[in-house]
Amino acid sequence: MRITSRIMTMFGGMLGEAYGKYTPQYKWLEQELPKVNRTETPWLIVLMHSPWYNSNNYHYMEGETMRVMYEPWFVMYKVDVVYAGHVHAYERTERVSNIAYNVVNGICTPIKDQSAPVYITIGDGGNLGGIETNMTEPQPEYSAFREASFGHAIFDIKNRT
Repeated sequence: MRITSRIMTMFGGMLGEAYGKYTPQYKWLEQELPKVNRTETPWLIVLMHSPWYNSNNYHYMEGETMRVMYEPWFVMYKVDVVYAGHVHAYERTERVSNIAYNVVNGICTPIKDQSAPVYITIGDGGNLGGIETNMTEPQPEYSAFREASFGHAIFDIKNRT
């Protein structure tokens, strides 16, 4: 039996990059996500440059404005996995969406949500500047696994779940 997936590649996430409601990317995603027939295409995967969720001190919340714009769609249309690079390390989150802001102490905590995607940062394929080792300690609860090392990933889809 052949298992199919739909992979959507998005641009943006860095400061100064346009991805708002007036952009072609916004209009494209708004049209494409509802078209995915999840019975025929059980896996919905998104690729982007900057991770929305990571626990690296230098890159934490860099994609926040893009996350606020698009994340409700990712939850609504049940995106399974979001892959990003940019941070030169590996990190995989629990299923999370939205962020609880604590205005008293400035702590921002992603909220576990079983209808949300798993976010995987796989920016550790190699970088002349080295790997990113400055991680938040202790490891946040939403971070299922992280590792500052060079590497690669293989995503093998075995079945519909």
